[in-house]
Order: sequence, then C-alpha cells, then structure tokens
Amino acid sequence: MINKKELWIISIIFLSYSLTFLIINFLTKKWEYFYYNLMMLALFFIILFFYKKLNINFYQLLGLVIIGLLHLLGGNIVLNGTVLYKLIIFGISYDKFIHFFSNLILAFVVFGIIVSFIKKTRMYRSKILLSVFFITIGISSFVEIIEFIASVLFDNTIIGSYKNNVGDLVINAVGTLVALFFINKKIKR
Repeated sequence: MINKKELWIISIIFLSYSLTFLIINFLTKKWEYFYYNLMMLALFFIILFFYKKLNINFYQLLGLVIIGLLHLLGGNIVLNGTVLYKLIIFGISYDKFIHFFSNLILAFVVFGIIVSFIKKTRMYRSKILLSVFFITIGISSFVEIIEFIASVLFDNTIIGSYKNNVGDLVINAVGTLVALFFINKKIKR
C-alpha cells in the first residue's frame, strides 16, 4: 500500500508535467494531446480517490506516471523534424515500445488490484493469470478506443492506420504476456 508521503511525491511529479504539457498543448493548439492529457488527469484523480481500495504500491503508481510522461513526450517532442512517436530506435518504433512498456506495467497494477480478491477467494494460478491477462488487454483496448475517438475528433492525429492499431494491440498482448511470466514466478513463491 502506498503511504501519503509517496502519494504526494507521485502527485507532484504527475501534476507538474501534466499541467506543463496541458499549457503547451493549449498554446500550440495540439488538441489531440490536450485531450489525452485530460484523459490521464481524469484517470489519475480516479486512482487518487480509490487508491486505498486499489492496493497499488509506490512502484506501480510510479510506473503509471512514467508511462504518462513517455506518452506526452512521444506526441510533443520533435527530433530532426519527426515526432518522437514516429521514430524508430534500435529497430523498434517508439510507439510500440510505449505500448509494450505500458502493458507490462499495467499487468502488474492489475495483479496488485486483484490480489485483495485472491486473498478472499481460493483462485488457482491459471485463473489469476487469465484474469490479469484479460483485464489488462481490456484496459489497453479501451485506450485504443480513446485514440480512435481522438482520430475522429481532431485533424492530423499521429495515430496511424488500422494496421498500426492492430499492431498496438499485438504489442499490448506481448507486454502483458511478459509481465505474466514474472507474475507467475511471484505467485509460485
């Protein structure tokens, strides 16, 4: 469980970069990332409201805050005329790296949340792993819906094609499966 001091640290970090990018996106009229930032702010305040019930630890919440920062950097930083999300680094697109890393962290967060339910019921390891997999994939699919809404609402989004969307879903699954490998080891202990 996260304590109040850790919660303050995380909140200051998140709100500092979130509000900074909110102002930048407003001034530069980057409405797509203004919208994403508002979605992240709403999610952050939901987590703050329910953090005691969610059983999220400091590192899981920090992971979510890092994901948010990497996402906003990806859409706002331009290197050599190319937005960071479109860059290929060591043969992997920044976009796919973010999807992989996000689902890796998200699977650990989902596992942390359902641990309290596991203690109350006798769930077998396979049911735990399947639950974490499908909940994580469901949440990341919802994020893809948020991206789709952005592509409908705003002109010139950097979201990409249907192929990009399906590729994101595949990478989300791979990130989740990698997390499940480590979660499975933790459950065995």
